[in-house]
Amino acid sequence: MLIVMQLGDPIVFSRLNLRIGIPDQVFVIGSTALVSAVSIIQFMPGFLILSHLCPKNMEATMFALLASLSNYSQNVTPPISGYISELLGVVPRGLPGVDESATFDNLWIVSLILIGISVTSLFFLWLIPNARMNERIFADGDDASATSGSPLERWLQRKKISKEYEKGSSFSDKAADSVVQEKEDISA
Repeated sequence: MLIVMQLGDPIVFSRLNLRIGIPDQVFVIGSTALVSAVSIIQFMPGFLILSHLCPKNMEATMFALLASLSNYSQNVTPPISGYISELLGVVPRGLPGVDESATFDNLWIVSLILIGISVTSLFFLWLIPNARMNERIFADGDDASATSGSPLERWLQRKKISKEYEKGSSFSDKAADSVVQEKEDISA
């Protein structure tokens, strides 16, 4: 939804709003207000799902991580957009008495490219669990680990079992697989 709302910039840059009959001031104020409102509305479910996805007593750490990633993205965006602008020749010099309006001809393309970059986040939607917002994703318990059942934990468990097998332990392949399977069943 936010991506669709951001299409207001390329519309203004390509002057389509004037062809429709909407003045620049009205269009910019309206689209800016809508983008701000939609971004706040979309941020709320993110906080809610994060509280369900993080392990017990790790909520503050997860929210700090979310805030730091948000700040990081805000700091990385200007250099990236500046680089893309430079590649497409949108580099006004600000010289007095010089008409530089032609340097903004490709600004709408820059805006579309930046919107396209933000579309890449849609490819990660499959990572969100298919669950209702009011149900817990992980089992609550005092012994619940933050990494319980993670691919890394399973890989390390298999590696530990294979090392014990190489040392001449009495593990057979079936026994090692059954231990790993039991561990996965317990963590699930």
